[in-house]
Amino acid sequence: MQTILGYGGAVGRPLATALAEFTDRVRCVARTPKALPEAPGVRYEMHPADLLDAGAATAAVAGSDVVYLLVGLPYRTAVWRRDWPRLIDNVLAACAAADAKLVFLDNVYAIGTADYDGFPETAPLHPPSEKGKVRGDVLDRILAAPVPTLIARAADFYGPGIENSLLLEVVTKKLQAGRSAQWLGNPDLPHSFTYTPDAGRALARLGNDPDAYGQTWNLPTDPERRTVREWVEATAELLGVEPKLQTVPGVAWWALSLFSTDLRELRDVRAQVEGAYWLDSGKYMGRYGVGATPYKDGLRAVLGVR
Repeated sequence: MQTILGYGGAVGRPLATALAEFTDRVRCVARTPKALPEAPGVRYEMHPADLLDAGAATAAVAGSDVVYLLVGLPYRTAVWRRDWPRLIDNVLAACAAADAKLVFLDNVYAIGTADYDGFPETAPLHPPSEKGKVRGDVLDRILAAPVPTLIARAADFYGPGIENSLLLEVVTKKLQAGRSAQWLGNPDLPHSFTYTPDAGRALARLGNDPDAYGQTWNLPTDPERRTVREWVEATAELLGVEPKLQTVPGVAWWALSLFSTDLRELRDVRAQVEGAYWLDSGKYMGRYGVGATPYKDGLRAVLGVR
């Protein structure tokens, strides 16, 4: 059996679907049950659990061969500081008790800004933000754990059915409403987005490759250094609207953040939108011979257009 912790997130369903190639039983763990995928010969089971409770984490992982940790906590630094250490310790203890391997879906927050143009898997942890420091601590705990682990790193997500996505909020929704897309940094610098179905398939493949453990992997992401402006223009073309784009100067962003909790939280990780942000997934693509979904095909799926 293979278990997904955080099934309700952006990559949960794509991963559950992809695991049908590797196992006949998938446990989908979330706080609140949602619809499960269907696949011939695979039994999916929903298991409600709060992973901040050690006993619940142990029960959720029991009997698993491979565990995928996809959990996302509320986007508040204080919540991350309070809950991530307890959650990761609970999960690692549960994996040790079950003799299970752990696949951790990571972001790039713990990587230093000097490595943002590529995010090489060998980059040292040098968190430039408070949220990054929390993620760095999580990674330190994972790497020191007495269980087989691997780190799978993604850029900002986009994909069909996602409720919370940077691209969705600042580009897609704005253009669909006849307004200008917005960006908080230089729109002519590269910015990577990882397509969630690609991430799900890659996680399943990595989790079932014994040789992938003990390593960090950048998940398959468009290899081209596409700028934010290119993403806006492609989205507008598919929608049949004008590619209007408004940039928000740093001073204005700072002022607006005084009145918005969400913007204050983003201010902590502003380096991710102010400079180049490009994820090089050549290591994964070279090993498995699998590329990323062409970005316009991904956008068509997001927008529901041909």
